[in-house]
Amino acid sequence: MQEDILHAHKTIIFEGPIDGYSNKFAFVGFNRAGNPIEVFYNPIGEDTIKVFHAMNCRDGVIDQLR
Repeated sequence: MQEDILHAHKTIIFEGPIDGYSNKFAFVGFNRAGNPIEVFYNPIGEDTIKVFHAMNCRDGVIDQLR
C-alpha cells in the first residue's frame, strides 16, 4: 500500500483540509493500477506527512474536498 500512496501523491486530482480539524488533510490520487484512492494525513514537516488513512476512494469524498 505504501507504493500506492506514493504514486497517488504524484497524481493528486483533489486535495484539501478535512472539515472541523486544523491539522488534518486529504487528497485523492491514483494508485499504481489507475484506481482512485483517498489518503488522509497530518503534515509533520515541510516535506513530510503522516498518513493515518488510505483506501479506495469512497463516493462523496471528492465532493467534501471541493
